[in-house]
Amino acid sequence: MWLERLQADDEEWVQGALTLAPGPASEWDPETRNTMNRVLETLTLVDRVTLSKRVVFAPATGVVLTYQCIVPVAAASRLEAGWATLETVGRRKGNVRVPTSAADFDPIVGSSPSLHALVGSPRYRFGDTWITCPFRAAATWAHVAAAGPRTADLDDAAHGYQVNLYGFHPAPAQLREILLNRDRQDRLPALSSQVLQQQHGLVERARYGRWLSEEFLLADSETAAAALRKGAETLFRRCYPGFDAGPEVIFSMGRCTDNLTLACSFDDTCAADASYVASHAVDQETCFELLALDDDLPSLQPARPMVTGRRYAFISYAHVDTARMLAVRGILDSSGIETWHDTSIDGGEDWNAVLEGQIRNCSLFVLVLSPAAAASRIVRRELRFADALEKPLLCIRLGETSLTDGLAMLLLPLQWIDADRPDSAERISTAARKLLQIRDV
Repeated sequence: MWLERLQADDEEWVQGALTLAPGPASEWDPETRNTMNRVLETLTLVDRVTLSKRVVFAPATGVVLTYQCIVPVAAASRLEAGWATLETVGRRKGNVRVPTSAADFDPIVGSSPSLHALVGSPRYRFGDTWITCPFRAAATWAHVAAAGPRTADLDDAAHGYQVNLYGFHPAPAQLREILLNRDRQDRLPALSSQVLQQQHGLVERARYGRWLSEEFLLADSETAAAALRKGAETLFRRCYPGFDAGPEVIFSMGRCTDNLTLACSFDDTCAADASYVASHAVDQETCFELLALDDDLPSLQPARPMVTGRRYAFISYAHVDTARMLAVRGILDSSGIETWHDTSIDGGEDWNAVLEGQIRNCSLFVLVLSPAAAASRIVRRELRFADALEKPLLCIRLGETSLTDGLAMLLLPLQWIDADRPDSAERISTAARKLLQIRDV
């Protein structure tokens, strides 16, 4: 394998890069997924590490992920060990490419589309009080890509996003200003309880922040860039109703890789503004969610439309089970039950807000349970949120599944329906209609 040596501020660093490509259905081989996530989790524990994940889709080639990691030279052996593990998996599976020379390394690092736009989180001021609206580039891309891989707006150009994560610890003065600002927010009469709750969540994230996130949208044509810009505006208005201006999405030529290598000369003064820290600070769990390789990679299939003001069932599932989920949806549709599901979930915080709203407003939560669903962090979060809201739960099981991470406590009291039973369609229809009738009482 090849690791690049970097020199900055009289200190030596080591940079690694690799690419991964899923199968034709955007499904990851379980061994590849588990190995990649284990390596990432190990690297997040390295002091002063910088990590990056780039997701690019092109109609001709499908989805390709590029990971980059920069560590001080003293930690080079940990990076080398992780990359060597992935290289071994790649030889067997053929879906991981680790460069073996500088000639291989440079094309991987420079494979980003030609246009990039830094997506900032809008901040608003009311006197000495500020409010910040975190906005994920990944969520914007998923929102636009949900229209399909060959929409007229995106043409045939490559498009995607990149998230860079820089090791960072908020200074005591920054945390104090963030806490004082929270107290000032509580005294603003115009702020809704929903906005206040969100701002309080940012305070907690900053308190435990270990990273600063920097996110880009990527496009290989002006047409695709315009579609992503429009998508950002639409999604922002949906996630933050009442706020006038969304994030500035200004595309420019060049590649965002240079920002990553600048981490070697990172100066804490560039993040001195407390409102910037509040909107970009990321804790360890969120960092891993942004980097993780799992079944939540967008499948680039059309999403179900947003549902508002009507009774409907929210379907939670793992993307590897899309075909089985669609069969369940067909049963519910034929029973006169409207459904909502999403085929383009990504780890972005704003997309989580969309999911939260759909679960909060649904009349029935349907879980398509499988080993992949049980292992999915997003599915588990959806289920716990629905349970907290006391939503009626309907569990449809696709074969034997081990219940871990608290799922047994939630699901064992329920009556499951085995999808493989000959009468499963009738049982699903009857149970769903009964649960919705109970909800009317």
